[in-house]
Amino acid sequence: MKFLLRNALAGALLAFAWCAVAAPVVEAGILGKNDVVKLTRDGTVGHAGGGGEFAMYKWTGVGPVNVNAAADWQLLDPFTFCLEMNEYVDLNKAMVVGGVGNVALWGGNTQMNLGGVPVADATKVLFEQYATGVLSTETAFQYANAASANSLQQAIWDSQGYTVSTNALADQLISYAAGKTASNPGAIVAVNLFDVSAMNKSSWAAFDVDDSSTWTSEIFNLRKQDQLIYDPTFPPPPNVSAPEPSAMVIWGLAAVGLTVGSRIRRRRNS
Repeated sequence: MKFLLRNALAGALLAFAWCAVAAPVVEAGILGKNDVVKLTRDGTVGHAGGGGEFAMYKWTGVGPVNVNAAADWQLLDPFTFCLEMNEYVDLNKAMVVGGVGNVALWGGNTQMNLGGVPVADATKVLFEQYATGVLSTETAFQYANAASANSLQQAIWDSQGYTVSTNALADQLISYAAGKTASNPGAIVAVNLFDVSAMNKSSWAAFDVDDSSTWTSEIFNLRKQDQLIYDPTFPPPPNVSAPEPSAMVIWGLAAVGLTVGSRIRRRRNS
């Protein structure tokens, strides 16, 4: 009997170990809620109308955020562009990430737009082509060119539903992206930025960009801008449900118990 009990315990531990290995691991992406970032014009071009390009840095330091501690800021690649036309940021100022995903909070409106507006398919096509370095092979766009960067920002704003005065290149970009879908649309991510003081608000912990019932005026009034980033590691929604580890442990114990019971019955019958 002691031998059987030892085997049962070993089987349970093996079942638990298997669960720990088999449980799905979700990538966090390069940015998440409560990360602190700053935007600068370092090495960028364009900037017409207050738009992109911007360089986005992520705070990696320990302790109070210091915007001037260069070694504690990680430059994210590639440069970023604005999703919103009527929101503005202060350069080289710390901001907090309220969410990452597929939603522009302001959404081209002049008041709170509950639910936001998704990042448009055309926007995803243009930014993916830009981020992967091939936009210049498909259009007249030129990298490290101010006029081209301004045209791309115009095309993004137009795709997001703003009324924009566009030039010939912006019109070409808009036409090029029309009706297309990005090859990896999940990698084109909207980063919702807020003033860092939002973290001190009582409703911040519950704030979820994907749940408009958590959008409060005290948080929404501290929004700064929605920026595009390219993040191939951003997790897509899971489409396959995996058993919970606790359920698998119970299953393992049940299987071991059946085995023990079967052996005991065989001994009594022999």
